Amino acid sequence: MLHEEKIDYIYETLRKQEGRYKRAIWSKWIFRTLVIWYLYYSFVYLLPGYIDNLKEMLTPNITKSVSESIDKIDKEELINKFKSLITK
Repeated sequence: MLHEEKIDYIYETLRKQEGRYKRAIWSKWIFRTLVIWYLYYSFVYLLPGYIDNLKEMLTPNITKSVSESIDKIDKEELINKFKSLITK
């Protein structure tokens, strides 16, 4: 009777270990799948939004008065100054 109890104990222990092993494999693959899904989601949906926000922050806001003052610049004078720099 003692040998049968030992065999039953070993069998139950192995069955429990196998169950834990299977659950560990499932949890690893679920975690990996979630990480890959999150990376895909962030590259496709989040990153373009962040890039657009960054572009808006870095792009200067040119008002109408600034654009009018740019129009008042004497372009011929600037061209002549650049030509004189090149010829030196």
